[in-house]
Amino acid sequence: MSYANGICFMNWKTLYLTAVVPLAVVCSWTANAGERWIEVVGQSQVTLKADLVRISAQVDEIAKQPADSKRAVDAKMDRVLAALNDKNVDGSTIDAGSLRVMPEYNYESRNRELVGYRASRELSVMVAADQAGEWMARLLELGINQLDAPVYVASDSQFQREQLLTLAFDDAMEKAERLAKAAGDGLGKVLQVEPMSYSSPRPMMAMEKMADSGNYQPKGQQLQQQLRLRIALKDD
Repeated sequence: MSYANGICFMNWKTLYLTAVVPLAVVCSWTANAGERWIEVVGQSQVTLKADLVRISAQVDEIAKQPADSKRAVDAKMDRVLAALNDKNVDGSTIDAGSLRVMPEYNYESRNRELVGYRASRELSVMVAADQAGEWMARLLELGINQLDAPVYVASDSQFQREQLLTLAFDDAMEKAERLAKAAGDGLGKVLQVEPMSYSSPRPMMAMEKMADSGNYQPKGQQLQQQLRLRIALKDD
């Protein structure tokens, strides 16, 4: 057993040390016969400005005959799609292909009574974030009778996810260098890289004075990444 700068190294068994430093380092320090390495967790995060919003909606109608209920919802959806096309909304972000037709029953009496057929169509569309309130109101005017909470996203989130991995790696290396230096050691090659977790909390919608101004203000979209590195130690 030997000591270096307050850290104990043991050549005959593995020693795990949890270190607490200003950067909230989580690490393992291992010394086996002929093998020494340090394991650290790097973290990175970024908050993106939401510039797009996905609106999900549904229209349904009840009629005596299935064909009549289908025609009714098709007519409303055609008006919606025409309005989106008139405003040059990107067609690749529009999904309106689903259709369901189901019998509708009245269960108030002991005997089940068929009252008609309910046809439903769903719509999903992506528009600019600052147009969320305008489009939600417009869809209701055109006959949409159900709107889900809008989901705000950042258009460059995929690029940022890739950058987060690099930033998390750099963060882990910086922590490892500090700890190795404190123990009087140097860093060798990277032995293992393990992505631990990636989180993208669902952006929420904040409404400011909606009744007066109709102003929908989205919060930012936060992305986080953690990465575990195992790095060989060497005599400095």
